[in-house]
Amino acid sequence: MNKDQSKQRDTSLDLVRIFGVALVVAGHSHFPWPLEKAIYSFHMPLFFFLSGMLFRDAPLAPLARKKFNTLIVPYIIACLLTALLYWVAAGPAFGSGFFLSIPYGILWAHSPDSLYWNSPLWFLPALFWSFLGLTLFCRLAGARLGPPLSALAGIALVGLAARHRELLPLGLDTATEGLVFVSLGMPFAQVLAKLRPHPFRLAALAALSFAVWLAVFAAYPDYFVVAHLKVFPLWVWLLVSLSGTVAAVAAFTAACDLASDRLTAGTRRWLAKAATYSFPLYMFHKPIINLLAEGLQSRGYAPQSAYPLIFVLGVAITMAGILLLERCTPRLYALAVGGRVR
Repeated sequence: MNKDQSKQRDTSLDLVRIFGVALVVAGHSHFPWPLEKAIYSFHMPLFFFLSGMLFRDAPLAPLARKKFNTLIVPYIIACLLTALLYWVAAGPAFGSGFFLSIPYGILWAHSPDSLYWNSPLWFLPALFWSFLGLTLFCRLAGARLGPPLSALAGIALVGLAARHRELLPLGLDTATEGLVFVSLGMPFAQVLAKLRPHPFRLAALAALSFAVWLAVFAAYPDYFVVAHLKVFPLWVWLLVSLSGTVAAVAAFTAACDLASDRLTAGTRRWLAKAATYSFPLYMFHKPIINLLAEGLQSRGYAPQSAYPLIFVLGVAITMAGILLLERCTPRLYALAVGGRVR
């Protein structure tokens, strides 16, 4: 990544990416219940929403080819690589049926039922279908009406997907949830652009959204898991997820804009690099986290009592593996991250 590229990047969105992936890893690291519930209330909608903010309407066929290369190809490679890793580390415990389950897991992309060795990968095919759905609505209804109609369609389809999940392969089930937030993210990008000249207004939006999130989070005991289609009552999930997502995006954007004069070019390049690596960290961390937790359990320690250690070691070991993969097999690494190279 050169200096010109780093200047063109939005540092606030890099921070949101880093924050979001940190939440995902923390959510898998056996953080205690209140924190885990808070993380799961909005962290995956945040990724869909951010993707919608960066979405650019394009003809369906070229967009499908591009997203296939940047989402489905990395999904398949990550499934195979992490299945191999899991088998090397713990395969004998699964027996010969482990290899037979891999094609089924890749095809269905249901977390955690079929992708039990690396459940977070469900997000990639779900995002692929969400992009295609939003594109189709924008093509049919225009860039102004397409996103709200697409979001309404996603809301209408979530219940149907939950009832017939076993019939929906390759992430089509969770794509209904993704479609909602990808579609909401697209018009929010325009709102954000209008508010950016006024960072204190952005900060006020962040505070208001956080207050709504905190009120709903405290009032309702529901534990939402997007990957499992556990999002009912639907209106509660939409309110807590959207308020938490908007609070995070607005807060990081306001902070970056207020501190823009203090962010050096070197800091911006470092954050851009960290955000680039956040994608493979998302894809490869879960088997490492699982193996660390299993190792602690085998020695008589409860993973819940060592969650900071699991988090730190999980990130460090995963990043070491990512850097090794990038250095030793750069072509495979480029395919695995969909061309997202520094």
